[in-house]
Amino acid sequence: MNTNITVQKVVVGNLFEDAQWPMFNQKKVAAFLQGDIPKLGALSIECHKRELPRDMEVLEDICASELNFLLHKNPRLPILPPNIWLFIAHDTWQPESAIILHNKLWKSLPVDLHLHQFEQQTEILVKSTAGIRFAGVVKVTSSSLRPAVRVLGKFRAAALILSSRPDVALPELVRTMYDAAFPNPAQTSIDWPVLAAIVCPTGDVVVRQSGSFDERLLALDLFMLSEKLEYFTDTSTPSER
Repeated sequence: MNTNITVQKVVVGNLFEDAQWPMFNQKKVAAFLQGDIPKLGALSIECHKRELPRDMEVLEDICASELNFLLHKNPRLPILPPNIWLFIAHDTWQPESAIILHNKLWKSLPVDLHLHQFEQQTEILVKSTAGIRFAGVVKVTSSSLRPAVRVLGKFRAAALILSSRPDVALPELVRTMYDAAFPNPAQTSIDWPVLAAIVCPTGDVVVRQSGSFDERLLALDLFMLSEKLEYFTDTSTPSER
């Protein structure tokens, strides 16, 4: 057991009022919403490694285990554990060529994402004057959560969606997720505040990976409606591993 790794959970009650989260800017998010801005909170599962060597995959595995515990062994959840979906999209516009249209999403993404181990579901085509993109979702199980977390670390256009809705994989809902993740067509990485502001009011939880080797930190940030935080938090203290 490595006693140089510290695990802690950090809760933020209102992301739009917390100076530590400047990306959650109300004016910027409001430009992409039709209604009121929801009150969003966050639970961050943080793994700190103070000394070298620092294996980021070990930190990813620990974060994934903590998330798995929250979803499947958490007495606070009022319902059955939500389904876990990995949303992923092309991060840049592709030429509308025969090979791109043939490969679509799953055959065109980097091999080291190892997407073959997930249950592939819907993929959609998005067109613009800049080219085409594909987006889709795959079903993640408890046993494939660790590799899904690693995808988040390797690919900037990927997110986990925790949802109890039965229709997440419908093409129109995948398109809604895509439009929320990339509200600006020029974007090459997910707009987390807009994605959370549009998806979380449905009851879903949006998960991203943050941190870096240089920061000595890797975290899973769970964005949700503030009222849902009570189901994912507890009184446990930071632990050493």
